[in-house]
Amino acid sequence: MSEKNLSNWESRLVPPDKVLNHIRPGMTVFIGTGPATPRRLIRTLLDVDKHNIRDLELMQLAVLGETILSIDRLNAPNYRLKTFFSGGYVAWDTISTGQVDLIPAYSSEIPEIIRSGRINVDVAFIQITPPNDAGYCSLGLAVDVAKEAMYKASLVVGEVNEAMPFTYGDTFVSIEEFDLLVRSDREPITYTPEPVTDVMKKVAANVANEIRDGDCINYSLGPLFEALVPYLSDKKDLGIHSLYFTDAAAELVNSGAVTNNRKFLFRGKSLASYALGTKKLMKWLHKNPLVEFQGIDWVCNSQLIARNPQFVAIYEGRKADLQGRVAFPLRGAVISGPGEGIDFYKAAEASKDGNTIIGMPSRDENGESNILFSIEKYVNQLRLRESIHVLATEYGVAMLKWRPLRERAQAIIDVAHPDDREGLIKKAREKKILYSNQIFVSRSAHLYPAYIAHTKTFKGDKTVRFRAMKPSYEESMRRFFYRCSN
Repeated sequence: MSEKNLSNWESRLVPPDKVLNHIRPGMTVFIGTGPATPRRLIRTLLDVDKHNIRDLELMQLAVLGETILSIDRLNAPNYRLKTFFSGGYVAWDTISTGQVDLIPAYSSEIPEIIRSGRINVDVAFIQITPPNDAGYCSLGLAVDVAKEAMYKASLVVGEVNEAMPFTYGDTFVSIEEFDLLVRSDREPITYTPEPVTDVMKKVAANVANEIRDGDCINYSLGPLFEALVPYLSDKKDLGIHSLYFTDAAAELVNSGAVTNNRKFLFRGKSLASYALGTKKLMKWLHKNPLVEFQGIDWVCNSQLIARNPQFVAIYEGRKADLQGRVAFPLRGAVISGPGEGIDFYKAAEASKDGNTIIGMPSRDENGESNILFSIEKYVNQLRLRESIHVLATEYGVAMLKWRPLRERAQAIIDVAHPDDREGLIKKAREKKILYSNQIFVSRSAHLYPAYIAHTKTFKGDKTVRFRAMKPSYEESMRRFFYRCSN
């Protein structure tokens, strides 16, 4: 690259309305994802009324609030939104209007979908940092499929944002790869952590009890992950392999619990495709070599993730039923949908000593049970009940892996709110999931002595956890009883 190009890149900056002169009706415009959305270009695109801005298809992966289209804009005739994820802030009723094309796909497949040409990309709007002395910019807070979109697009536009952190990994793009440059007038999108309730702290404590030293975990967004930090800070040699990197993840790294030393991939570094958080996180990530950003074909590839021993997929649930099916939050976690989850669950199942954990309060903010007989009517589900190994609420942990449906149902009822258990037992009896003569003493529901639970380490570093028996231990009690008989 010549010295002229390196020193005079700012002379190539154009007003955003000039960019629109290159757009034609019917084009597909890829827009940088979530925290790296080129906000000035988007605002200009949506606010103008030019004859060439008609019937445009806008494609974005993670959709955050005002970064794409409001509901009113979605109903405008000029734009359609194409996205791969059902989570986030595009509501299901908006999708049902017909203005959103939702593509069911595993997250790890999306780069290949774009590379293959199955989805056309005519224009790419990408937010970047200013170039370094070598003429290379960083993609900053979102890598995902930005490079694939750039390679396919006939027009690549960079929105240069001086507030974007310069991150490391597969984030480098030459300033010469951009046909047009626009200076950003807004800071990157930030994400304010949600408040953590006392109930969620108890849920987090129970989830943390299932995390072992040396585990490699995914760390998403939402109150559960904010609450987990103090309960994981005393762990040793944790690793992070996650779609997102957040303030809570950075706090966990700073605590010393995360070393990434036992990982197979990118040893010594936390791996992510996106960063979502506060300005404090943006400052922490700037030129920080402890975090490696890679595309989602790496980060969400279940075969690659599974090469990490003890990989644990942790997610926050919204609702669960007695078969172990889970509905994810529609808000809170930006992409918490099945497309991402399945990739990570498959990885945990294939990983040596891997595990999958769902954490959720037993009741929602309206006091209604989050554990139901069936969640058939709820959207954003993971229907693969075989993939849910552990379900944790503030009332304990249900161990579900390889258990019959009857025992799974009983274990899940054990961690429901005590006042909801009798109704769940009754429904399960009616549907023949539990025995018709299954005993339940309602007055005992609040009497479980959780306070006596403790862990003891014996010779040879053998750790045993002691706790009072629950109704779901019925089969173990039965076998123990007969072994004690003459």
